[in-house]
Amino acid sequence: MTSSRSSRPIFSVSYSFTFLETLNTDVLKAVHGDDNVTVTAATPSAGTLRTVKINADVLPHKSFVFEMKDGDAKIRIHVPDGQVNEVGEVTYNDGELIGYTVTIEAFRDTDLNANAVKYIDDGKPTA
Repeated sequence: MTSSRSSRPIFSVSYSFTFLETLNTDVLKAVHGDDNVTVTAATPSAGTLRTVKINADVLPHKSFVFEMKDGDAKIRIHVPDGQVNEVGEVTYNDGELIGYTVTIEAFRDTDLNANAVKYIDDGKPTA
């Protein structure tokens, strides 16, 4: 995941990363929009079916939480008002992971007075 700040007078925060859980309904909804993903429960003759409409709909604003590790340290980034504003090309190759590379723009949350909040635990508790 990468984070960038604009050097322009207007402040912006965005995060880019790749979703690797291509069968995860929440991932599909984040990448394609809630209204474009339909899930049909598994039956005796077929597994769970996900139908995904591919279109140019503007994706909704959602809350996002990213959790990472850096050695013993744990990092959590909370984006209370974010929007996927870019989805990269998806490559389908036999034997390779399928991923959705996205960029999420973080919009200012007036209650928090921030676009995002980062929590860092150094992973070194006291004895």
